[in-house]
Amino acid sequence: MKVTLVAAVVLLLAAVCSETLAEPVAPNTPTICCFRYQTQRIPKRAIEDYFYTSSVCSKPGLVFVTRKGREVCANPEDKWVKDYMNSL
Repeated sequence: MKVTLVAAVVLLLAAVCSETLAEPVAPNTPTICCFRYQTQRIPKRAIEDYFYTSSVCSKPGLVFVTRKGREVCANPEDKWVKDYMNSL
């Protein structure tokens, strides 16, 4: 009886631990952060959309999405970036 009880407890603990380990390390980690900014202007006609990076990123960032699907980080404080945002 004791062996069965110990085996059941071990299996239960293993099941609980495996469920915990199966989760991502940091489930709320943002997928895109900007660590460097594009310094040269991108042709305005190439930009399709933009979005801001998460507030948990180390640097504030704005990501331009080009018509080809490329994502380019830009400094949201730069004048050309603000001009592009206003025109989109």
